[in-house]
Amino acid sequence: MKSVGMDLDKRKAEILIAVVKHYIKTAEPVSSQTIVAEYGFNLCSATVRHGLAALESMGYLTHPHTSAGRVPTDKGYRFFVNSIKELGSSMMNRVNHLRTLYQRRDVEIEKLLKDTADLLASVTRHVALIMAPSIQTSTFKHLELLPIGEKLAMMVLITDTGRILKKVFQYPSAFNSLDLQWVAGLFNARFSGIDMEKIEGADIALSSSDLLLRPLVNQVKGILAQETTGFEEERVFLSGTSFMLQQPEFYDVGEVQSILGILEREYFLLNLLQDKLSENKIVVKIGAEIERDELRHCSFVLTNYKFRGRRSGTVGVIGPTRMDYPRVISTIHFFEKSLTEYLESFQV
Repeated sequence: MKSVGMDLDKRKAEILIAVVKHYIKTAEPVSSQTIVAEYGFNLCSATVRHGLAALESMGYLTHPHTSAGRVPTDKGYRFFVNSIKELGSSMMNRVNHLRTLYQRRDVEIEKLLKDTADLLASVTRHVALIMAPSIQTSTFKHLELLPIGEKLAMMVLITDTGRILKKVFQYPSAFNSLDLQWVAGLFNARFSGIDMEKIEGADIALSSSDLLLRPLVNQVKGILAQETTGFEEERVFLSGTSFMLQQPEFYDVGEVQSILGILEREYFLLNLLQDKLSENKIVVKIGAEIERDELRHCSFVLTNYKFRGRRSGTVGVIGPTRMDYPRVISTIHFFEKSLTEYLESFQV
């Protein structure tokens, strides 16, 4: 199959890029007179009109209603994104703000990621999303088993990426708070620095004098395995949904409600994002490429951030197909790099 843009000569490509840039800026259909007046190309209006008509017949532009102007299609946006060579201008304000945010070493990672999503949304003026680091790609750092009531305890697990899991559970009446403390110490000695995904299948040796604690040890191990698996489903942080209402293409309240309904279903969104992402690059999905009818007027710009060289989570934005792709892509790249560096700073 022919790649998008292979059927365009230089003149048509220049006209198409001009149309996309102008439509991104104004949200108004673009006429041949506008192209000639603002972008030149040393072409007359008739030549530009012919080029616009050709681009429309090739599927790169469309002709809304009775307007004299054209607007880009998903195919037109895809050509524009594929043609981007220079990404964004100075980002010093973003650098300084993010550096200040990431100096807060005493903040739980969930709080930090929520604040990062808020900042990303305010910078891009689109819906921002961040998927938290997977517990399965983290390592065990510390465990506390804290008595909080009659045979009730709270498990507090801390990973090397700063993620914290809390779980209240009921333990057998045969055990007491000292037994909880002993089991927590056993897990800390046995699993410190071990990948969380390896804990479920690991053996825990007990001396003959400690065998009576085996039921409590097995209970704690089972809770760890169950909760770290279930914890994966909940950790998508969204911010900036109100920005969608400010976009002229989303004047239809019903359409916005459908989009927000998708975004609020975090488990579905998590699976959708994982399907669209590749391992090592920024991914741009435009309109129908997302393969969800509710999101046909939206684009995703997403990438993975890493920890210990492996994919750890996702950072990206969701906005209208008429988004400023060079600026958004450069911003996503910067946030990905910053998140990766922050997580790597936890390693010793």
